[in-house]
Amino acid sequence: MYINTVKRFLALSILLFSSYSYANDAQQPVPVQVMQLSAMNVPVKVELPTVLMGSEEVEIRARVAGIVEKIHFKDGDQVKKGDLLYSLDTEQLEATLARLDADQEALKARLDQANRNLKRVNTLKTQRAIAQKDVDDAVSEQAIAKADILAGEARLKEASLNLNYAKIKAPINGFVSRSLVSEGDYIQSAGDVLVNLTQLNPIYARFSIPTRSYQAIQAEAMMGSVVLPPLSDWKAKLKFGHGQYYDQVGTVDFLDVKVDPLTGAQESRATFPNPNNRLQPGQYMRIFVEGAYRPNAIAVPQEAVLDGPQGKYVYRYAKQEQMYVAQPQPVQLGEWVVLQGRNYWVVTKGLVPNDQIVVSGHARIFVPMTPIQAAGPLQVQGKDGEALSEKSI
Repeated sequence: MYINTVKRFLALSILLFSSYSYANDAQQPVPVQVMQLSAMNVPVKVELPTVLMGSEEVEIRARVAGIVEKIHFKDGDQVKKGDLLYSLDTEQLEATLARLDADQEALKARLDQANRNLKRVNTLKTQRAIAQKDVDDAVSEQAIAKADILAGEARLKEASLNLNYAKIKAPINGFVSRSLVSEGDYIQSAGDVLVNLTQLNPIYARFSIPTRSYQAIQAEAMMGSVVLPPLSDWKAKLKFGHGQYYDQVGTVDFLDVKVDPLTGAQESRATFPNPNNRLQPGQYMRIFVEGAYRPNAIAVPQEAVLDGPQGKYVYRYAKQEQMYVAQPQPVQLGEWVVLQGRNYWVVTKGLVPNDQIVVSGHARIFVPMTPIQAAGPLQVQGKDGEALSEKSI
């Protein structure tokens, strides 16, 4: 009996001691990391699909008919402006030029004859020894001979140009595609495409901005919640399919004023340096357009935002009597942004500059208003969203 009583007393003592210890521990502030918020300019980034295209894409066409005598490049070669690409057989073109040159000499002789005849007729006219009709005929003959000379000169120029067109040269710097003709092929008509030539440096990224999105950001700009810079100040970045970013920054240089009725979007374009030809026309990528920003915005690290029955909230580092507690603060969120490699939420309602919030250690906060204590110095948010400075609390 005595032994059982002792056992009960010991068990009760242990239970009471445990309860006291738990209650005492519950009052101990739990360590958390705290950040003081600042108003900042938060960039508005637009991500869209894009397709690349050469800054200049030229279809090299024949301007005269003829046999392909020589191809002066290999498929895929890089060529410079003025390089010879094709030589066409010039035998027939040279013969045509020689014939027209001979015809021109005959026309000059006819003009000389017309001039002499008119001179003779004018002499007879002064002597009143010739009919007026004969004078008129001589004047017309001279005029026709002069016109024939001009027409002949035009034909000669055309024949000379055609002879030059038999040497087909590159109009721009770039890379040639596969040749669509072979040596010995006969080009039946002028205008046939022989090869495509594409300039890769710089290279264009073509993308479309949905009109609804564009109008929405313009409306925000009119209200002052977004600042839109001039088009020339917009920058762009490219992202490959495997997740890596292209190491060159582009500039947005075109935004169509017209809306495509089929897609409901406005065509846009960014230009990127491509010195190593890493980017290729036809490549699909993601483009990030930057330039607009939200002035004096509040942004918090994503890990600071929690989900509750009433929606999103953060814990404010709030003073209550002689201690600090985790005070829930409902927030309304805007877009998700990346600042200096860290993920942030833009807060549109619920927080103001100089508010102090918990950014880590939430797992130790079991219930709202739990006593908390900053572990280490207070992180003071910098202008770009990073904790650029610290101070003691």
